[in-house]
Amino acid sequence: MTISDTASPKASAGSSRERLVQSIGRALAAVPSLAPARLAWQRLGFTCGSDFVYQGCRAFDVELADGGIRIVRPDTTLPAAPLGVFAAELLAHGAGLIGWTWACRNPERTRGVVEDRTGTQFSRNPDGSTSFMVDPRLTDGALTILEKLSPAAVPKQPNGTDHIDHLVLMVGDADTVSQRIGNAFGFKPVSRNLKKSRYSFCKVGQTVLEIVGPPEPDKLNTHGRVWGITFGTPDIDRTVADIRSRGVAMPDPHDAIQGGRIVSVPTPVGGVQIAFMSE
Repeated sequence: MTISDTASPKASAGSSRERLVQSIGRALAAVPSLAPARLAWQRLGFTCGSDFVYQGCRAFDVELADGGIRIVRPDTTLPAAPLGVFAAELLAHGAGLIGWTWACRNPERTRGVVEDRTGTQFSRNPDGSTSFMVDPRLTDGALTILEKLSPAAVPKQPNGTDHIDHLVLMVGDADTVSQRIGNAFGFKPVSRNLKKSRYSFCKVGQTVLEIVGPPEPDKLNTHGRVWGITFGTPDIDRTVADIRSRGVAMPDPHDAIQGGRIVSVPTPVGGVQIAFMSE
């Protein structure tokens, strides 16, 4: 099947701007071992949840408002699942972010509407739960999963972080990919050139999906890469001070191109590029 950027939705598929997902649920990162990853996240002032089994992987969560980040390790001793297979393939090229989950009020309806709009078929989790892996061609190779929205009161992390501010997807053609995602899920991307790159922004709940490509589209580069994650904090100076107190050398925050102030962790954590931002 092919994916059409201009596919006409069926009558049953709802409005082209219907909000089919409410937020980015969790960023997904694959690592070869959970224990070192847990220690690395704790050293940045994050509280990590207990280990559990998730779609062919061992995993733990860093919980934030409306989501967080899920660290996964593929495990061949567990029943095979699309996520485990996909994560193992990407892990062969190095640890890091592999995708994210879409938090939906009704994943089954979202799946049906997006399948109708795009002519794709989603993989169902074999454990029978109502979660579905989106065809990776819709997101230029990033893995995304439709899951049930599970709002919960989550306390701020010890370092002050309370949500995902934005998630960065690097692609060859930012306008085409953002329009494809926008058409599929009902977003209206905003695009502009910044710092010699083309940026397209999709607001998904509290989080911005930031799709970045070269100023001139590279039509041959059709495999995206989830490059980094920026966490929101109400007091970036407090967050930096907390992380420094844990022995991590952090630079000073600076003005962000999106507005507000931002600071990046000097080295990747488990292959994940991390920054913190406040308005």
